[in-house]
Amino acid sequence: MGRLGVWLQSICALLCSAFVQAEELAGVDVARIHRIIDMGYGLSSETEEEIAALAREFPESPVPYLLDAGRLYWLQNYAGWDEARKSAFEAAAEVSLEKAKAFAKGRKRDRDAGFLLAMNEMLQVIYLVDEKRWWSAFWKMRPSMRALRRLVAAELGYHDAKLPLGLANCYLSDAPAYLKPLAKLSGFRGNSELGLRYLREVKTNGLFSRVDASYHYGLIHEEVFDDLAIARVEFEELVGRFPGNVRFQAVLGEFERRTGDRKVARERLERLRADGRLAEFPQTHVEALISLMWCGLDEEDWELAISASEEAQLVGQAFAPESSQAFWASYGRAEVEARRGDLETARELFAAIATFDDKMRKTLNRRLKELRPRE
Repeated sequence: MGRLGVWLQSICALLCSAFVQAEELAGVDVARIHRIIDMGYGLSSETEEEIAALAREFPESPVPYLLDAGRLYWLQNYAGWDEARKSAFEAAAEVSLEKAKAFAKGRKRDRDAGFLLAMNEMLQVIYLVDEKRWWSAFWKMRPSMRALRRLVAAELGYHDAKLPLGLANCYLSDAPAYLKPLAKLSGFRGNSELGLRYLREVKTNGLFSRVDASYHYGLIHEEVFDDLAIARVEFEELVGRFPGNVRFQAVLGEFERRTGDRKVARERLERLRADGRLAEFPQTHVEALISLMWCGLDEEDWELAISASEEAQLVGQAFAPESSQAFWASYGRAEVEARRGDLETARELFAAIATFDDKMRKTLNRRLKELRPRE
């Protein structure tokens, strides 16, 4: 999944911003929505049923349906897409959008109704980006972005509406390869300074999306600005608030490793590996194992590197055999042999790795070239 794909992963946090000083959103008590959001971040097994109960009580409100669609989209950032998750999300997102349209009908001056509708549309935009359906994403993106800009310009306390605008400005200011088609189609010229300011304002003033803003603020500093120090601080704060969130733990472990705290990273990732809940989220599971594999390579602990690599390959092959995670799991196993001097085995393992991406193919070919016998 592209980084833009987490743009609205916690849509349930965003949808509440409309009622900054009110006690209800589309008929639903804000305190109750806030509790559901915290349950979601805490990976509570009761989150789904809590949303279902909300829908039974408020069948005409778009809130529970948007919460449900957001929950299903959010899960893919932890578990990875499969056909069942795609089908479930697409169905829930369509129901949620229809509920939002029905709620907005006859409420043209109701900013809250407009906000809920824009959030539904943006959720579908991000899914279309994940699927690389650029034209569909472009046509859906235009009206929702206009609506969000109007909410921000009105200065009525809709701080959380700045989150998708902030992310768009940061990522499209210097669009990575996977977003260049959308940037070209939309003609959107991002402003990274404005984007970061929006995210900081959400972190400080947003009521329900402060955690979400912190999550994205950290990832943007890692990917766009190459500032691992800030990224690590953001995820330390997230883990402090939600220690049971396996995704936050895995990302923090990787940032600790890359900032030189290998022992701290290894201890965190080994604890996470032993957490039985990790198996429920195969994408996070593979990423955590690959980080642990690199810990073993960094420390020349070949046993750890091999065991983490082999486990990552098994998990990766089961849910996404053509993913970048599956590639790196195989790559790491070959790298063990290269680093401990068995170049013949290393060359055989590298040569056997399948590549489905040009960047990975170049990485693999470069490593094979380095390991060629000298004449």
